[in-house]
Amino acid sequence: MIILSVTEAAIELIRKKIILGEFAPGEKLIEMKLSSDFNISRPPLREAFRVLQQEGQIISVPRKGIYVRELSIKEITDIFQFRQLIELDALRHLEQANIRKIPEMEKLLVEIKESRFQNSLTPENIYRSQKLSLNFHKTLVDTLNNSYISRNITTLIRNLSRYIYIYFSDAKNSNQAHNDHEKIFESIKNGDYQTARKQLTAHLEVSSKNISTIVGHILKKPKPSLTK
Repeated sequence: MIILSVTEAAIELIRKKIILGEFAPGEKLIEMKLSSDFNISRPPLREAFRVLQQEGQIISVPRKGIYVRELSIKEITDIFQFRQLIELDALRHLEQANIRKIPEMEKLLVEIKESRFQNSLTPENIYRSQKLSLNFHKTLVDTLNNSYISRNITTLIRNLSRYIYIYFSDAKNSNQAHNDHEKIFESIKNGDYQTARKQLTAHLEVSSKNISTIVGHILKKPKPSLTK
């Protein structure tokens, strides 16, 4: 069992609340209130804010305070373009090394299969589903055995999580994504890397397009001003 420090626990809690939308895009995070709500002192909370700001999940507006970053179609496009470059490179690495077995990926697919048939679209189920989905892709990238890339992908995934959560709020989207994962894994397992590349490319392009469309609709709705 991993025991988190007070700061780490605060970081994880704020991250999750941002993903779940409990801290909405553009919402001001008031230090005194969160300190009371989380039952922690303000120094570790400030350190949590510093880490989350470095990751790009919150921003600091001079003389106004800390805010959750707004949703952005440009961010979605940039993230998926970067992912496509790195993940296709990971597939090329697998092909060159003739790697067909990825035990961590296989284990994740078993977990995904167990979770996807839970018909209840509760926030916790959607949260777990998006986390497993993104971990599938991180596992692929980790096969590059490049610590710098893995660290950057971890940060990228943290910023992508709330978009995937929104996307997976419709069960058909999570089911399609998990079907894609199984097909990609099977192609790798069979040594058919060319098909895996085509499947992965299509999966990322469709996901990017669909998520951008959904977020575009959200952005058209009236929302509180960032500076309030």
